[in-house]
Amino acid sequence: MGSPRIVVLAVLAGLLALPARAAAEPRIINGSLPSQAWPAQVSLHHGFLISPSGYCAGTLVSARWILTAGHCVTNNTGNIRTSDDWNYTADAARSRVGSISRLSGGTAITVDQVVRHEDYNDTTLDHDLALLHLASAVPEEPLRLIGSAEDSLWGPGVQATVIGWGVTQSGAQNNDQLLEAKMPMLSDATCAGPQPTGWSSEFTATSMVCAGGGNTDTCRGDSGGPLMTPHGDRFALVGVTSFGTADCGTAGYPGPTKPSRPGVYTRLAAASINAWVRARVPTVSFTTSPAIPLAGQPTTLTATTSAGFTPSVLWDTNGDGSLDASGQSVTVTFPSVGTTVVGVKADFPDAGDSSALVRDALTVAAPPPPPPPPPPPPVTTTVAKMLTNGVGVTNQMKLVTLRVNGVRVRYTCERACTIKGVLTVGPVSAKRLKLGGKGKAVTVAIGTARLLKSGTGTLTLKLTKKAKAALRTTARVTLSLRTELRAGGAAIVKKSPISARR
Repeated sequence: MGSPRIVVLAVLAGLLALPARAAAEPRIINGSLPSQAWPAQVSLHHGFLISPSGYCAGTLVSARWILTAGHCVTNNTGNIRTSDDWNYTADAARSRVGSISRLSGGTAITVDQVVRHEDYNDTTLDHDLALLHLASAVPEEPLRLIGSAEDSLWGPGVQATVIGWGVTQSGAQNNDQLLEAKMPMLSDATCAGPQPTGWSSEFTATSMVCAGGGNTDTCRGDSGGPLMTPHGDRFALVGVTSFGTADCGTAGYPGPTKPSRPGVYTRLAAASINAWVRARVPTVSFTTSPAIPLAGQPTTLTATTSAGFTPSVLWDTNGDGSLDASGQSVTVTFPSVGTTVVGVKADFPDAGDSSALVRDALTVAAPPPPPPPPPPPPVTTTVAKMLTNGVGVTNQMKLVTLRVNGVRVRYTCERACTIKGVLTVGPVSAKRLKLGGKGKAVTVAIGTARLLKSGTGTLTLKLTKKAKAALRTTARVTLSLRTELRAGGAAIVKKSPISARR
């Protein structure tokens, strides 16, 4: 079996003995100074400082709960350490949260309950998980726990971050300065591959996940600390540091020409493990509808909390740090495209916990452009036929009939339709009849008619008074009739000459 650990490659002197029960080594190797504050990081001491095996790490997952490794709370006889084992009063021996120093700063904590996963195996380090409950809430912001369905946050190739105070090379002394390192998540097939690059049957995919390898790793003293992956501009807790090779992050285990195996972490995204944590720890998360918010359009934010707890839910909908809305679901409108931070806080008075808090960065997208207008409906054969053959007019008539009755147009439609008719005289006739026009055709009658359904109708075009009077003085006239018949989206225009004589 590998040895419990956390590793970052930065050399510190001092010898640190392995726990008697395990061969894996915990620490951070090939690390650097923190690039940001890590308020949820916890330094755990379960022994006097002269006993280096008493160093572990943990992660604040709610105001009164710390998540750590099962082997960190297990003594040499396999029993669970009592809460008193974590509560030394000497300041340098205090467990603390929110400091980059292992020995000072942050908030000193008092543990009043220790819960180890009931399926923890001290030999295989399967289900290597435990919770420490605090006597009072701490002000530091907890780290978001991954959801069991968030595969994209911890799949192979995702760049993960580890932090801790563990030794920085095999055999070195635990570090007082918090270090961090980045390394890729690996596939289950790689983790369970044959030695010397994989863990073979020692890796259990249902409760373990692995990352790193090569010269970047966690090591002794990092056990119980976080394996984190990015989520927006923040991080999600996806694993708990469990075990690895005895010479953490050193290519050559077990010999100088062989590569190092990756570090192994408790798989917090496993459905049963995720449920185990959430059943005991008040947690909160939220979803958006639509999944990708659109600028200028309403987005519904819905909080999900741990089963069995009844919280009050408050929101920071604009990322300014102040709580501006309340309720299990709220609807907001993000004004512009880009990244915005939304926070949700759930207070759990019935759980004896002050609150759970999650902040996530959301990407707000531009709304899609409006769809183009639909094309006009096609002209069917039936409509075309109806419009082409549906208008009838007499081309010759007597002047007296024209003056008294006007022009009658018969039209036939196979569906609802409208017709418009315009009767004009040409510019020469208009001048001769003194109708004006100034060299242009003159309209002497106009009219419209419609059918509400299929059938035949009549459009009558009555002459104007001036046209009637003018036609009394002439023996003949030629007029032009223009008809426009419309049905649905189709239109047919027809021009017909009409000759009138005495």
